[in-house]
Amino acid sequence: MMRWIHFAWLLLPAVAAAQTTTGAVTGRVFLPDGRLAAGGTVIATGEHLLGERRARIASDGAYRVPALPPGTYDLRMLMIGYVPTFVRGVRVELGRTTAAVTVT
Repeated sequence: MMRWIHFAWLLLPAVAAAQTTTGAVTGRVFLPDGRLAAGGTVIATGEHLLGERRARIASDGAYRVPALPPGTYDLRMLMIGYVPTFVRGVRVELGRTTAAVTVT
């Protein structure tokens, strides 16, 4: 019986860690001339966040804003030398990645 109790305690943290409580937003950013943007920042804000969540735009123009609680978010793309771009009303669902945000 003691073995079972110890085994159960070892499993509980793994089960708790496996529960998903957030979602993510991914996308790709293009410059006005069609080239992929790189080195900028994507900033997510929403009523379910305290403050903001930031992600870097990779060399292939891709970004990922992870660990967002379910809700609706506004995204702001910032790059030196370009006017900031906004995408409003991006919906994030529990345990899912929203991949609908491609900006030019």
